[in-house]
Amino acid sequence: MFESKAGVPQLAEGALVYIPDDWPEDQVFCHIRTPGYVRGKQGRVVEYMGQFPSPEELAFGIPAPMRGLYHIEFALAELWPDDVHEHNAYCVVEIYEHWVSTVVAA
Repeated sequence: MFESKAGVPQLAEGALVYIPDDWPEDQVFCHIRTPGYVRGKQGRVVEYMGQFPSPEELAFGIPAPMRGLYHIEFALAELWPDDVHEHNAYCVVEIYEHWVSTVVAA
């Protein structure tokens, strides 16, 4: 088990974020911890969890950089728009900082 190091969060709680619709596993053998169902979706930062070694490198036994880990909430209607959901139903997912882009207000 790895202990979190505090680090400085790059994303503020409540910030709107976007998870890029990126699929590196289609190009190269790799370990990706970001679930496919959140890629290409917008969410909101709920909590900064701290810095942890990147599981994308740890999976292959190589030295891993420390990366910020966040709880990001997604409206179920954003993830599965064709399904019926309770009003204000959300899914919270742990996502590493390098997978998160901030949403710029128009």
